[in-house]
Amino acid sequence: LTWARMNADCPEDWSCPIARRDASIAIVDSRGGSNGKLIIFGGFAGSLIGDYLTGKGYAISSLDDLWYLDLDQINFGGAGLVCLQFGKCLNPLRWVRMDVPGGRPPSRFGAGMSILDSNGEGVLYLTGGINKKEALDTSAKSTIELNDLYLFQLRDPFYRRCSATGKGLVSAIAGQETPFFVACTDLLGAPAIGAQFDVAVLPGASCTGCPSAYPPVLSVGVGLYQCIYTPTVAGEYGIFIKVGRGGDKFQEAVGGDPNAPASTDPQVIKDQLESNRTFFEVLVLAATTNQMGSTARGQGLTLTTSGVGSEFTIAAVDSYMNRRPGGEDISVVMDNMKQLDLPRAGKVTDNSDGTYTVTFAITVSSTYSM
Repeated sequence: LTWARMNADCPEDWSCPIARRDASIAIVDSRGGSNGKLIIFGGFAGSLIGDYLTGKGYAISSLDDLWYLDLDQINFGGAGLVCLQFGKCLNPLRWVRMDVPGGRPPSRFGAGMSILDSNGEGVLYLTGGINKKEALDTSAKSTIELNDLYLFQLRDPFYRRCSATGKGLVSAIAGQETPFFVACTDLLGAPAIGAQFDVAVLPGASCTGCPSAYPPVLSVGVGLYQCIYTPTVAGEYGIFIKVGRGGDKFQEAVGGDPNAPASTDPQVIKDQLESNRTFFEVLVLAATTNQMGSTARGQGLTLTTSGVGSEFTIAAVDSYMNRRPGGEDISVVMDNMKQLDLPRAGKVTDNSDGTYTVTFAITVSSTYSM
């Protein structure tokens, strides 16, 4: 049995908590063979303890930062046993600062902190303590005893650790169910359950008359979620994904990589978020051509003069009346109903916009079927 000094990995001053005392400390996840995670909040810094105890308070400032240290890092490479038996703990341990948007409790030291996590709730409670904001203010009024109570959800998904993936973020076909995925971890790096999302599929500036959609997001695994939307109008849209509970004021945009596979691995999610995108541009294409909805118009359909060229236009659409982009295999044949002439083929010109111009010339005056 011996003391062992841990090897903190602090390549930069900001990569570890600054020196402090009277911080609030708790342990979470220390079950199932895990060493758990050490969580600290606040404390005070910038003064010798003698100054504080004698009431001088020179340069004292209370802190409001929240950090955690994953103690399972001790075991990397099988080094945990050596650490425990001989006190030689050589594995570098990296601190992680938990920065979240919105307000936070006032800075304080000597606060009470407890974590409810027996069933994976991950609810951190913080109460009381002493607040001293102004480091250079030595008056008695600058130190305040607090009696407030704060709650923090450690297991909630964090927008900086949520990533959207899947081809459905950039392309879709009218009438087809189009999925994409969102993977989330919590602030402690574990897959986050119970995430709440708002998804909006909104028409782009060039998509006149295109409808908006707000599809639901469902859980399909631990930390993995799926959204399925079914567009019906072709055009350009934007997909906006927000995560968080409590309405738009407390929600943040989710980024991601449409070309990447879904994963709840924290490092994979971090890599997928490097593009810093806050929405996705999706192009909805027309479905396959619908024969009954497509139309042919023009005088050449019903009347022509022998020896004079005639024409009409075919407009190809899908089942949702979206204009097809072109490239159809269309043939036009005219049969003489009185068998006075051989079948005549029309020339079909693809206009590359879903329309086709058909030209033909009849040399025998008669009635034809087309």
